[in-house]
Amino acid sequence: MEKLIIAGKQFNSRLFLGTGKFSSNEVMEKAILASGTEMVTVAMKRIELEDEDDAMMKHIIHPHIQLLPNTSGVRNALLVRQSGTAQRIEPVGVAAA
Repeated sequence: MEKLIIAGKQFNSRLFLGTGKFSSNEVMEKAILASGTEMVTVAMKRIELEDEDDAMMKHIIHPHIQLLPNTSGVRNALLVRQSGTAQRIEPVGVAAA
């Protein structure tokens, strides 16, 4: 399979994994690492960018993981700008077959 290239960055995995619905941050981290994903979506309304000790961020920061901010539901424009995204990112659902 060809590598996925986004903005000039190459990815071996095409799996995007979200951080929601895990029973704990530890379980989430284990699932992320076991999946082999290189891209993890993070709900901006669930993290504190100013807090270096944010419990969730400690579990998802890994050298091979690209974080993809999900700004859906974020009402604070400053938080969106701090995320490094140029605009709001809205999730796109996949229609059931």
